[in-house]
Amino acid sequence: MAADEDRPAAFPGADIQPSLPNSESKYELLFEKMEQGFCLLERLPGVSGEPSNYRYVEVNRAFKRETGLHDAVGKSIREVAPNVEAHLLDSFDKVEANQRSERLEAYVASLGIWVEGTVFPAHAPGQIAVLFSNVSARKRAELALRESETRQRTLLEGHAQAFWETDSQGRVIDDSPSWRAWTGQTHEAWIAQKWHLAIHPADRTRVLQAWQVALATKATFNAELRLRRADDTWCWTNVRAAPVLDSDGSVLKWVGMTVDISQQKHVEENLRRSEERLHKIFSQASTGMVETDVNGQMTMVNRKFCEMLGYTEGELLAMNVTDVTAAESLPSTIAAVQALACGGPDAVLEKRYLRKDGGYMWAQSSVSALRGPDGQFQGLVAIVVDIGERKQAQERLRHASLHDPLTGLPNRTMLFEYAGYQLPHNRRHHRRTALLFLDLDRFKPVNDSHGHEVGDAVLQEAARRLMASVREEDMVARLGGDEFVILLQDTGDPQYAAEVAWHIASRIAEPFHVGELALSVSTSIGISIFPQDGDDIDTLLSHADMAMYQAKQNGRNNVQFFCPSHAVVAQAQMAIERKLKDAVRGNAFHLHYQPIFELGSRRVVSVEALLRWNAADIGPDRFIPVAESTGMINSIGKWLLREAARQSRSWREAGLPPVPISVNVSVIEFREQGFARRLLGMLAEEGLKPDAIQVEVTETAIMENIDHAAAVLFELKQAGVKILLDDFGTGYSSLAYLVKLPLNKLKIDKTFILPSPHSSASQAVTNAMVALGRALGLEVVAEGVESEGLLDFVQGQGCHQAQGFHLAPPMSGAAFCEWYLDGHARQADLH
Repeated sequence: MAADEDRPAAFPGADIQPSLPNSESKYELLFEKMEQGFCLLERLPGVSGEPSNYRYVEVNRAFKRETGLHDAVGKSIREVAPNVEAHLLDSFDKVEANQRSERLEAYVASLGIWVEGTVFPAHAPGQIAVLFSNVSARKRAELALRESETRQRTLLEGHAQAFWETDSQGRVIDDSPSWRAWTGQTHEAWIAQKWHLAIHPADRTRVLQAWQVALATKATFNAELRLRRADDTWCWTNVRAAPVLDSDGSVLKWVGMTVDISQQKHVEENLRRSEERLHKIFSQASTGMVETDVNGQMTMVNRKFCEMLGYTEGELLAMNVTDVTAAESLPSTIAAVQALACGGPDAVLEKRYLRKDGGYMWAQSSVSALRGPDGQFQGLVAIVVDIGERKQAQERLRHASLHDPLTGLPNRTMLFEYAGYQLPHNRRHHRRTALLFLDLDRFKPVNDSHGHEVGDAVLQEAARRLMASVREEDMVARLGGDEFVILLQDTGDPQYAAEVAWHIASRIAEPFHVGELALSVSTSIGISIFPQDGDDIDTLLSHADMAMYQAKQNGRNNVQFFCPSHAVVAQAQMAIERKLKDAVRGNAFHLHYQPIFELGSRRVVSVEALLRWNAADIGPDRFIPVAESTGMINSIGKWLLREAARQSRSWREAGLPPVPISVNVSVIEFREQGFARRLLGMLAEEGLKPDAIQVEVTETAIMENIDHAAAVLFELKQAGVKILLDDFGTGYSSLAYLVKLPLNKLKIDKTFILPSPHSSASQAVTNAMVALGRALGLEVVAEGVESEGLLDFVQGQGCHQAQGFHLAPPMSGAAFCEWYLDGHARQADLH
């Protein structure tokens, strides 16, 4: 350069090729494997007063997957989601205006997802970035992070070139028209050494100093700088110049070339921002990230991964990934890495990591290979998600799905799963298995009388006694309610199963102490033997259930082995059940009405509604127990009450005076919550007064839950419904309870009358019952009066009312109406 400071020398130049950093591929791979959604947004210019809007500049794969927006890039938010929430755009505006990151947690109704993440300012003015996770399915322990980084254009297109020459001192002696077109300088300005005025002020001193050094040392000149264009914008250029020497090494002149590298600089700037952004994502990601070399040595870890394992970054970078892998997870980890090294696809592993404190962490590790330009394996990168809570939840769910929550015993599912494996095993080894089906006797009264907490305590203690009564290899399961099943393995002689069953019966018969209560229950046990009584768990369970039913029929607290006759009884019961279901659907029932007489005045005071089924071979004594055990009695009972009310209204319309109809309410119906309200509501719907219907309940129904019974009966009686205690003397009533109940009548069961009216024992019992009824202020009704002698007997004992075939048989509603209107009931001949 000439000594004249006002005349800087011209740029030398030579052809160049831009070289982009190779680190982009590594960060781009990380960006692609991230499971968090990412988008880069650019604020669009808007009209004052109108809502703001942003255009999608970049999105990753996770963004597309989580939002369903696959072609958002280049479009505005309002274009792809017209109903976007205003609060989201407000949060974007806030970040863009304040240039500070903001936490984002919101429901995006326009996309139907919950998102959680961070909105932070980008480097370019008006741009923001959003890093988020779709947390709609939070029980899923990982969120796949994907991002696609738009490929950077690395080739310079249409390099604008300007050639020039200087003398040995750096004074311009020639230029090209492209320089003048490029910079807007005239040829005179260029020759007058005014070219340095086109250099950006920030670059000018550095470039001129480098040019002086080149002139002094005869070294090739190479510099990157910004030049002002003719349109007054700045353009990045690469300027190279080389000296032309004579034979003795003296500089004859300098020849140079200026090349437009704006495209390259733009690519480099985007890459720099991308690397910075990806590094920020890597370091701040909510999932662990780790990179290793080909030997598994960790070369990069993020903050989350350090927190997961409890190590510092420095400690982890000095370790191999095998050092933090639990022993049982090493084989699968090594196999996955070997497969990746051989060109295999990305792998997803569930493995246990070893923490610094000696504990373990379950994680899902998504592993990808890092490869060089030639495809050679250079290491791996893994995204690590803590799935400890998910694993614990899965274990809890599995345990809950296979165990009874009250007793902790295996449930039906686990019983069938276990038997599905064990029975075939026993068959192959010719081993005999016994299945014991247990049902606790008298448990329901305990549960209803003392409450479910006491009942639960009894069941828990029963489970403990059962577990203590069998071997470790045997299984005790609870099917539900008060039913238990025991699988006795390799029993050999069936007598062993019987001995275990009787031992269990004796243990269950011991008092259960719950608080200050000492409760007594027993158990009925049915036994089936594999393989003679069944080749699978369903058959064994069914046959043991039949045997248990027979044990109950034999007086409870009993043990019975299955035999084919049990199946016959069960099949008969099932046949009745099938026919009964058809009868309920087909309305195959009707009612008969048997008059009840007042013995003093010889008039009909009420009738009892008796349920009849059109199936002539199946009587009430057979089908009603089946209806109660299957729950069909509820439907039948509702129909019966409605039909009795309809008949009452029909009689009144035919001219009969009010004749109350008493209906029998089963223990199942009486147990139903809201029974009283339903009955009173039905009477109101039919336009009847409450005294049109009388309710007959048995001692069993009342004593099953005395508090519930008293509440229902008081509600009915206060409304005007009369209450009859049916089959008095056949249950286990407590006189103390009877005194407190709102009863109107006692019906003495026919079993206390039929033996012999002349028997002193019968007379004493009947007399005592009548006396009890009178003492309680109740009317006493004698049932089953089938002869003149029985009529004289009950009348002589002081019964107020009576019913039976000797007085009048049950008859249809129409027949009773005709019979009554003929005058047979107004003054019955009872002699």
